[in-house]
Amino acid sequence: EDDKNIGIRLFINTNKHDIELTELEEIELSMLIDFAIEYITLKEKINIIKNYDPSIPPLLINKRALLNILFEILENQKKATISTKIEIGEYIKIKNKKYPVIDIIINTNSKKEITSPYFEVLNNKNEYIIKIPLIKEIDENNNT
Repeated sequence: EDDKNIGIRLFINTNKHDIELTELEEIELSMLIDFAIEYITLKEKINIIKNYDPSIPPLLINKRALLNILFEILENQKKATISTKIEIGEYIKIKNKKYPVIDIIINTNSKKEITSPYFEVLNNKNEYIIKIPLIKEIDENNNT
């Protein structure tokens, strides 16, 4: 906060999630979120504020699983704020490999409990955080 003090945040996330890496497709995250928003707004009137991190590269994810989570969170909502960011210093460990984390933060009035075998989803009061591993490529053995 000033020139004399330095702040350091130390944390260890001990949550155990067996994230499945199946049906991975390369996508632009902001385009996929925009698609979900367009689909929802065809059925319902919803006011959405977007704030995307432009530094997020194309990545490999299970597109269908992420769309299902977004649809479930956004359905029957009047307004929402969606933002994305790369978490600095935070990783998701999958099969002994570390992947940087991308967060999709959705602020809404929904009180649904959302779970997924493909992503870690934090259900906070009036906020969902979907933690996505930043997977850029699949090796020749079809393993990440």
